[in-house]
Amino acid sequence: MTTDPQTILELVADSFQIPVTHLFHGRRSLYRTRVRWAAVYLLRRTGAFSYADIARIIHYRDHTTPAYAVKAIT
Repeated sequence: MTTDPQTILELVADSFQIPVTHLFHGRRSLYRTRVRWAAVYLLRRTGAFSYADIARIIHYRDHTTPAYAVKAIT
């Protein structure tokens, strides 16, 4: 099942009660980092996006950051 990435990001942001734009900020507070990780995990599992696709969606530099996020969540 492939889902629109924007929908997944909005659901995660709503669940954690933060604006969607905070998912793209480079701030490294633990709370925001874990919210981003949750978004990355859901993008990977429900949207079946590659790590490179997720890196572009979340504005990461490369695919290794989403790969680490998924590993940290599981």
